[in-house]
Amino acid sequence: MAFPRWAVRNCLPPLWPSSVSVTLGLPFICVNMAVKNLNRQSITKKMELAVTLLPTLTELNALVVHCEPMVLVVPRSHSLATRKKVRLNELAHEAFVTLGKGSALTRILKEACVAQGFEIHEVAQSSQPDFALAMVAAGVGITCLPRLIARHYENTSVQLVDLDAPGMEWRVVVVWRRGSELSWAAWKWIESVKAGATSSEFSS
Repeated sequence: MAFPRWAVRNCLPPLWPSSVSVTLGLPFICVNMAVKNLNRQSITKKMELAVTLLPTLTELNALVVHCEPMVLVVPRSHSLATRKKVRLNELAHEAFVTLGKGSALTRILKEACVAQGFEIHEVAQSSQPDFALAMVAAGVGITCLPRLIARHYENTSVQLVDLDAPGMEWRVVVVWRRGSELSWAAWKWIESVKAGATSSEFSS
């Protein structure tokens, strides 16, 4: 099974069906890799399951196991810091700190902004959310992150603000090859994760 770095700390542990390995008596071999490589790896015979973000390749089945809203992260001195909610199109003239070109979250952000009629002004990048938030705290720019991740890395110098951004939900999925014959252990893992998921969407 393959999963990206963000899943290790933020999403996978709560969803991990710990009883499965005990019940089946089988260990799971987990490989940590970049999100951009997950879809490509998951359609090979070396990997039965992978955790990634929607959208995925059409060749894959996808089970949505968690949906998380995006939030705006700004310095506490920012004019938007006192707002309860901000519309995405209000950020058209803001400077952004992103997680880099290879990040699925950056892609989601850019696509949502284009749908609102503007392209983001990207002034800095960091693949590490904690460093990205440190740059926000220093006044380099603002950023948008899933609420779960933003709260995990939140510091006292930034403010989280609800974001009104249609189509920017962070949807975590377990994917596997369409038409493939998964092992019994893999199906049991999927069933257990589905039972504890915060969403039950399935794309086949």
